[in-house]
Amino acid sequence: MFVGHYSASLAAKAADRRVPLWVYAAAAQWLDVLWSLLLLAGVEKVAGNPSRIEGLDFIYYPYSHSLLAALLWSVIAFGVTRFALRTSSRSAMLVAAVVFSHWLLDLVAHHPDLPLWPGSNAKVGLSLWDLGPGEHLLEILLLAIGGVAWALSERRWIAPAIFVAIATLLMIGSGATKPRSTSVDSVHIALVSLASYLGIILVAFLLDRRSRRAS
Repeated sequence: MFVGHYSASLAAKAADRRVPLWVYAAAAQWLDVLWSLLLLAGVEKVAGNPSRIEGLDFIYYPYSHSLLAALLWSVIAFGVTRFALRTSSRSAMLVAAVVFSHWLLDLVAHHPDLPLWPGSNAKVGLSLWDLGPGEHLLEILLLAIGGVAWALSERRWIAPAIFVAIATLLMIGSGATKPRSTSVDSVHIALVSLASYLGIILVAFLLDRRSRRAS
């Protein structure tokens, strides 16, 4: 799951426009941003698996992707949004929900590699990735639905269309970075992943500025 995560961002933006889109975009991929940073630090581990659509085996990532970690990061996101960004409790709850939506969508897409808590032997995942290109089409559909919801809420179509198009192109381009062997440079994977996440956040930030000027 990659661009499908941003469907939650766009749905949240449609529900509450007071929070900037870039905050929702960062919330949607916060668990993966953290995963990339922990890969760089050597704390979490990944291996190549070219037989899978995602090209990776997620060996060890309890601090970014366990159920307990996702819940804790969602609570932290609520606190940061509520008190550091000085939003309403409702807005902070939406941001927290977007953070946790990442784990729920990963639960559907991933193979059984998501731990329930750090140190847990029980791992879950419904393996939607086994659908191959069908999973990618579903992600794009979810993203498009979120984009339509955002467009209808603001009665503007250009910004949602730009966001959906750029996110989709990034997902298509990410296929070129898929590992072709069981060996994988985790630093390279982490840097490429971070670049894509930060790129989407930057796009969201620029679209926020454009929307403010249009208003």
